[in-house]
Amino acid sequence: MLHRIYCLPIEDTVLIALFACLVWTLTGSVLWSRVPWGRRLWRVGCGVLAAAWLCMLLYATLFSRAPGVYEAHPIPLFQLRQALWGGKRELLRSAWMNVLLFIPGGLTLPELFPFGWTPRRRVWLGLLTLGLLSIGIELLQLHWSLGQAETDDCLANTFGAALGLMVFRLRIWTADSQAHKNAGP
Repeated sequence: MLHRIYCLPIEDTVLIALFACLVWTLTGSVLWSRVPWGRRLWRVGCGVLAAAWLCMLLYATLFSRAPGVYEAHPIPLFQLRQALWGGKRELLRSAWMNVLLFIPGGLTLPELFPFGWTPRRRVWLGLLTLGLLSIGIELLQLHWSLGQAETDDCLANTFGAALGLMVFRLRIWTADSQAHKNAGP
């Protein structure tokens, strides 16, 4: 399935991601503000999706790869420069797929933090956690020779996490506005 997504045109994956984020925001807002048991259902669903995402992430980045001889690219934006100015367009697809790979983490992880925490705190802790997860994966790939360890992958993953976290903030904002609307004057 991941290979099928990887083979899609980038424009299609952007549209699919936008649609999925819209559905995520609307579903979360409705469950959060209109249904009495919606918050619990939403949180359990987020936990299940976060666990599935983490399993898929670890499989795609570590467990499905055979050891080999790979280079490390510690210079930031090296691969992006190669893609844009070196004519290596496949590297652009790879960078975008790394962004897509971490959007679900940004969507689900802050939903699992305690209710009492402010959305801002949940976002910053989510960004830190997902950034460190990305760095950890790259270090394990380097240590076990399971793929190219690239600073660009960490940057793309963190950017994807940030996009997911922005959608989380949008979900919080829409749920709050729905709750105020339902409360009436």
